Amino acid sequence: MNPSGGLGAQVAIGDAVVLANYINTLSSVDSKDVENALKAYKIERYPVAKASVESSAGMSNVIKQGFVSKLVRAILRHMPTWLWFIVCARSVRSRPQISFLPIAEDKCQIKALHQPSLENTRPKHMAVGV
Repeated sequence: MNPSGGLGAQVAIGDAVVLANYINTLSSVDSKDVENALKAYKIERYPVAKASVESSAGMSNVIKQGFVSKLVRAILRHMPTWLWFIVCARSVRSRPQISFLPIAEDKCQIKALHQPSLENTRPKHMAVGV
């Protein structure tokens, strides 16, 4: 991943949050329970990580030298604001929250991705519509 976008750190923090949600609710350290938690974690986080890698590859085309990179930079400079907003929105949609803490108010204009780990691991007394 190209480090200039900070996507690796963003994905790592999100991974830690989701993994903490699943680990926190393990009823035992039985290998089957741990395996199920890791499977759920992978199902939730793999698409986010894959999108970040693809986005990073695209960013590499912007910072390289050569004709294609110059063309990409020229297009980006003249891209309408509304289109730039759509492109950037993808990188901020993954905003996982820790299920065993109070939910942080989401003030972002861009709707967050569905977070199964929050829904599936939130204590019943703390349940909130997410």
